[in-house]
Amino acid sequence: MSFPTVSQNKMKWFVLSAVYGRELKVLELLEKQGFRAFVPMQEVVKTDNSGKKKRQREPVTKNWVFVQAVQKDLDAFKRFAEIKYGWKVCYLTETRHVPALHLVASTPSSKKVPMVEKRVILTIRDEDMERFIRFCEEMADDVKYYAPSEVDLHRGDRVRIIGGTLNGMEGVFVKVQGKRSRRFVVDIPNMLVATTASIEPEFIQIIEKKSRKQE
Repeated sequence: MSFPTVSQNKMKWFVLSAVYGRELKVLELLEKQGFRAFVPMQEVVKTDNSGKKKRQREPVTKNWVFVQAVQKDLDAFKRFAEIKYGWKVCYLTETRHVPALHLVASTPSSKKVPMVEKRVILTIRDEDMERFIRFCEEMADDVKYYAPSEVDLHRGDRVRIIGGTLNGMEGVFVKVQGKRSRRFVVDIPNMLVATTASIEPEFIQIIEKKSRKQE
């Protein structure tokens, strides 16, 4: 089966759901087909059948694969993966409130067009994804991951790193659950939070300070 060349026009970051824990297999296939894809990894300690503990790397998020592509090319990849390997790969979607287009013509100009709920394919801004990938790759095993509900980013200061491999990177300096000191945090909005304690406060420049009265 021939496979289309990945177009370089109007690329976006999508999130694919590769069911049954096939995220690394899907990642490998995407990269072989010329896509740029990413799965955040973390080191964990596992106990084998003999009781011995060993360290190994595994995906942070189950089933998710972040991929940069034009949607039509990714549609073709999804069909290819299912036909060739029997893998069901789906887009991650979200619910949004959008104008009810079928009611536009009948809605008086003096009134707002009614809104309806619609499931749409989730995409991530380039700047958010690029910052997150850079942070995860540069900090490697010093990164800890959290769900968005575990870190209240609204309570932190907006900061920029000065010097080192992360020079110029912006993020949030905030308290993380279970930790005494504040941590430097970057995130994929509403999806995943990554933090590190390896950056000393003297290398952090405050861009926007959170008023402690608001906490």
